[in-house]
Amino acid sequence: MGRPLAQQTQSLSPEAAAWMGAIIEGEGTIGMYRSRPTRQRKHPHVVVSNTEVETIATCLRLVGAGNVGLVTSKNYLAKWPHHNLVWQWRLSATRNIAAFLPQVIPYLTGKRDAAEIVLSEIRQRIAIVDWRRKEKK
Repeated sequence: MGRPLAQQTQSLSPEAAAWMGAIIEGEGTIGMYRSRPTRQRKHPHVVVSNTEVETIATCLRLVGAGNVGLVTSKNYLAKWPHHNLVWQWRLSATRNIAAFLPQVIPYLTGKRDAAEIVLSEIRQRIAIVDWRRKEKK
C-alpha cells in the first residue's frame, strides 16, 4: 500500500463532495507540475486559493488531509499593498489525491477532464509501485 501517510483523505459525504467540487471549480486547480524546471517527473496536486481563511480551513476540515498556508512571493505586500493576503489549501500526496478525486469528479464540470487525467496518471503510478514491491518480496 505504500508508506503510511500522516494524514489520510476522509470519506466525504455527498454534500461535502459537492461543496469541494464547487470550490475547486471556482477557486481551485487540478494538475501535474514539476517541482523544479529541470526535473522530468511531474507531481499531482489539487489546490484551492482564497482570501478567506475560513474557506481554506473548511477544505482541510472536510478532506482531513493537505496543507494550509499563505501564498507568498517576494515583496508581495510592497507590490500590491491594497490586496488581501491569499490563503491556500494544497493536497499533494499521491495516494490522498487518488482517494479524493473519485469523490469529487461527479461534481466537477469544467475541471472534470483535468481531474480524470490526473487520476489516471496516479493510478498507473500506484500500480507500478505496488507491482515493484510485490516483485521484491
